[in-house]
Amino acid sequence: MAVFKCKMCGAPLEIHDNSTTASCDYCGSQQTLPRINDDKIRLWYDRANHFRRNNEFDKAMGLYEQILNENNQDAESYWSIILCKYGIEYVEDPISHKRIPTVNRAQYTSIFDDDNYQSALKYADISQKIIYEQEAATINEIQKGILDISQKEEPFDVFICYKETDENGQRTHDSVYANQLYHELTQEGFKVFFARITLEDKLGTAYEPYIFAALNSAKVMVVIGSKPEYFNAVWVRNEWSRYLTLIKSGAKKYLIPAYKDMDPYDLPKEFSHLQAQDMNQMSYMLDLVRNIKKLVGVQPKVAATASVTQPAPPQSADSRLYNVRLHSYGNNKLGCIKVVRETFGYGLKDAKDLVESPHPMLARNVSLYKAEQIKNRFLRNGFEVSLEETDQIAYARTSSPTNNRNTETLLKRVTLFLEGEDWENADTYCEKVLDVDPENGQAYVYKLLAHLQCSSEDDLQYESTPLEGIMPYKNALRFADEETANRLIEYNRVIKENIAKRERDYQERVRLEQERKQREAKRQQELNALQMAKKNATDLLSAQVGEKDRLQKLVAVKQAEAKTAKDDAKKIKRFAILTLLSAFLAVLTFIAFVISLSENEWDFGSKLVFFSFFVLLYLIFNAKLLKAQGKSQALVLANILYGIPGIVMAFSAFGTAKKLRETQYDKEIASTQAHIQKLESYIDNSRRSLNEINQKLETFKKQ
Repeated sequence: MAVFKCKMCGAPLEIHDNSTTASCDYCGSQQTLPRINDDKIRLWYDRANHFRRNNEFDKAMGLYEQILNENNQDAESYWSIILCKYGIEYVEDPISHKRIPTVNRAQYTSIFDDDNYQSALKYADISQKIIYEQEAATINEIQKGILDISQKEEPFDVFICYKETDENGQRTHDSVYANQLYHELTQEGFKVFFARITLEDKLGTAYEPYIFAALNSAKVMVVIGSKPEYFNAVWVRNEWSRYLTLIKSGAKKYLIPAYKDMDPYDLPKEFSHLQAQDMNQMSYMLDLVRNIKKLVGVQPKVAATASVTQPAPPQSADSRLYNVRLHSYGNNKLGCIKVVRETFGYGLKDAKDLVESPHPMLARNVSLYKAEQIKNRFLRNGFEVSLEETDQIAYARTSSPTNNRNTETLLKRVTLFLEGEDWENADTYCEKVLDVDPENGQAYVYKLLAHLQCSSEDDLQYESTPLEGIMPYKNALRFADEETANRLIEYNRVIKENIAKRERDYQERVRLEQERKQREAKRQQELNALQMAKKNATDLLSAQVGEKDRLQKLVAVKQAEAKTAKDDAKKIKRFAILTLLSAFLAVLTFIAFVISLSENEWDFGSKLVFFSFFVLLYLIFNAKLLKAQGKSQALVLANILYGIPGIVMAFSAFGTAKKLRETQYDKEIASTQAHIQKLESYIDNSRRSLNEINQKLETFKKQ
């Protein structure tokens, strides 16, 4: 009996020789099986199925193709390639607890038209074919639903592919870089697919229709990664490999790998022919946006997320700084939250808190051009905003006009260094500002950002340690204006809340994981106990049925032997009677012989005739007796020679026949049949016990 793993849940299956279908005892799924007669093929199947269950579809597909190279008539390999091509993942239905397929790699091509599906049906037996057709119909219906939803989605210009969380569930640096790129591209008016924001309002629904629509409509994909394992993460690889497949099929699309803090030679080998973007370069963002503009080939469309089209005024036109305040969002709070997220790259909670705060300040101390951009974007979406000129004296209270111009120039250089993530030069230029103006609060703020390697103040909220122990933070609170200080205090509060929340979440995850493991261990123990009880009951029933069969065969043998013994007794009795008669004739013949020799009135001829009659009668009778079996021949010969001894042997034969009739066969047969009746009652009890165990197993699996 071979051991194979369930293609749905990974539990072990018991497979009998030449079986092509099986049912999983754990998840109850009916499934097809490969025909395996080679250990090498078995190992390939185990490994390929492992990759497929972990959604590493490309790796699994490569192994299934290797199997087809060995045997191009293996129906299960063709079907497994279908599962990989359409990204089929089997998940548990919370209602029925059955494993149902989900599609993670939708295709425009129907599964019924796929060559691999046709080959699977061609080489499948009847039981495999039925299951293939049923699953194909289910997958086809799911894919129709995906295509219906995806066709309603607006096309995207750019798809940002990245890893959102690390192995501890924390947000990755890649997510922050992707957020910055999303912000820059939306500022340029591009329609960008960024999962963190684009899929935020799709919680509780399948993401595949929206990912499928974005992959097929986006002209450019940017794959962001700071570690080789992030590029090869399952869902990241799933997205960019599907996009590469579209490119190979002739679609006019472009893929740009963007890496940071890693060797470009560690990029996936599939990127070897692509021009990658090094995000360690100071001007990488400008280069990336410029390259995307060239690849798209058209000017970005002006939409709700586009920047204003009016040209920026000259720098000397208005050097004042402005705040942008939101006064009303009307009846469209969700729409306002969405615009805040798209404009400033906030997370959902931060954007919601900002919009719901009293008289929310959208931006502080920005140029007139930037303020007008923000204002016009919100006005176009029906929200009421206004511009407020900042207090220039408070903003730069310690600077003389000349020094203020110098520090402003240096601070602009600092912002450029921060955007380019050149932390060393950013800190150096902050020191230059402080040499001119030792109490410049903004310089301390920027110095804090450089120290923490944050490109903007918004990045502070993602820090993992509080700010109180950092000297630039203390100086920033001391010398910055009140609004900036309050903003930094708020960021520090958010950091502490995030730390506390992460700790609570971690403890909760630990608790839930422990509870889950305990439940699983208990459930596994119960399942093992039931399975062991089932095995013991099955073994007992099998042994009892085997013993019954053995005893029934023994009864049949005993009955045959009894019949043979009784037949032998009849034959011996018959031979004994014949022998007795033969002996009696021998005596009569002897008497006739004596009479013929005596002197009487008979003449010689009469005596001869009289004697000859008895001799002839005796010889005829014994001639017939000689045709009997060998057991009687000794008696007959004895009668020919001796009449009296023949009579003695005849009575001995009668005794033998009586003993044969009085054998113990009947008693043995009766005793064995009584034992069989007891076994039948035991077998009925064992079958009832086995049925009860099976019912408990079914109930257990449905829980």
